[in-house]
Amino acid sequence: MNSQAEAALLNNLTEVLRDLHERGTQDGEAMFYLGAGADWICKTGQETEWPALKPKLSTVETVGLLAQIDAEGRTAVAKGQDKQGYALQALGLSIAAIGAEDPKIQAARDLLDDLIVTALANYRKHAPNGPAPVN
Repeated sequence: MNSQAEAALLNNLTEVLRDLHERGTQDGEAMFYLGAGADWICKTGQETEWPALKPKLSTVETVGLLAQIDAEGRTAVAKGQDKQGYALQALGLSIAAIGAEDPKIQAARDLLDDLIVTALANYRKHAPNGPAPVN
């Protein structure tokens, strides 16, 4: 990742973390979507936990997943489903930061991952049908 890309990623991570700190974590619906999205990605990757999934992703899988998240996020926002789009953005940023070497990006990614892990656990605990088993 070049320095310009790292700066943009750090800016986006910082913005999302600031927003989550100020109001996002208090929005149950947004956290539900964050947990649901993480759950779906984990199931697709045949992992039970977010931290275990990310190191397993190959470069091709990472790029494909980011493209899918981007497309679904844009569609959600276009339909006025801002909270779903926001959750997808947070998941995408976490994935985009997988290989970052900058310590500031790593720290921001780790904070975001902690939030995703919490949202995932809450989703699995409170989802109407409970989590589906991982194959």
